[in-house]
Amino acid sequence: MDAQHKIVIDPELRDLIPPLDEAERAKLAESIKKDGCLDSLKVWQDGQRQVLLDGHNRKAICDDLGVPFKVDVVDSITNRYEAVTWMIDLQMSRRNLTPICLSYLRGRRYLEEKKAAHCPQKGGQNVHLSEGKTAGRLGQTYGVCGKTIRRDATFAKAVDMMKPEHRTAFLAGRSPYRKKDVIADYMVKTGKHADYTCKREKIWRVEVRKAIEAINGEIVGHGHDIRMEILGTVVGYLFSCAHFELGHLDRAWRTAKKEVNHG
Repeated sequence: MDAQHKIVIDPELRDLIPPLDEAERAKLAESIKKDGCLDSLKVWQDGQRQVLLDGHNRKAICDDLGVPFKVDVVDSITNRYEAVTWMIDLQMSRRNLTPICLSYLRGRRYLEEKKAAHCPQKGGQNVHLSEGKTAGRLGQTYGVCGKTIRRDATFAKAVDMMKPEHRTAFLAGRSPYRKKDVIADYMVKTGKHADYTCKREKIWRVEVRKAIEAINGEIVGHGHDIRMEILGTVVGYLFSCAHFELGHLDRAWRTAKKEVNHG
């Protein structure tokens, strides 16, 4: 059978490749149309299957244009863990990656190391079981600290939970989402953080109570009617604020006293 027809596209492995934007894809297509596919596709020989590791964009374009391509087997890869880490290291060695993609790939590498540590028979090699050691070792490899690697792992989980079309756009830099928004959504969906709206409402109520108690303490010397008038004005002012912060307390206090004095 023709080697080109035996190649298997593994969705999980394919998604490790940062997507091309339209301009990059058009440029690659023009190059292949003019000169042919100059670089061979790299595959992992998984039993009878040849699983594609490198050249997903080139293969898709060659298939569309009917252009032949060469296939090379990466002999050093004997299992899925090695396939994933080989792909991540290859992508990390390329210089056109955005900080978002670098963070995602570092996180995926960490998660693969931890997965292999729990399933050594699948990993095929002795990986560190300590979370701190794994993060520190990868941090040294990629020139960041271990804490950054662990944050990258959380980010990678968050990206992998996105809808495919949103994920592709995000990694390609064509999404309005910010990195911290993606992580925050993931933390809420997985129950690690309360919904931000509910959390803000809780903070609002606690801080308003603290504000009222503080102001009440400031006006203890006044008569009851005056105290109630001041507190009533302050409460009305605070609850009319769209976003209450502790810094509003002094402003609320000054405004309340001014309204009482000129009322």
